[in-house]
Amino acid sequence: PGINGLQLKEAIDADAELKRKCHPYLFLTTSHKQHTERNDIFIKPDSMKGWMDLFTSLIDYWKSASMPDEQA
Repeated sequence: PGINGLQLKEAIDADAELKRKCHPYLFLTTSHKQHTERNDIFIKPDSMKGWMDLFTSLIDYWKSASMPDEQA
């Protein structure tokens, strides 16, 4: 409470120790307007199947994603 998700991400990125941990960010919105400046914003599904499909896709992506070396 008190800040939005983008402000939280900025605060985390400003902390070198937290930023180094490479946390994934997912922003969910009900807005269907274009978010061309970000690739981590998803439209909130309107059904349970939609939520299941979204999270299945996200989990599959993160299972196959390559993470930067923590020592870097």
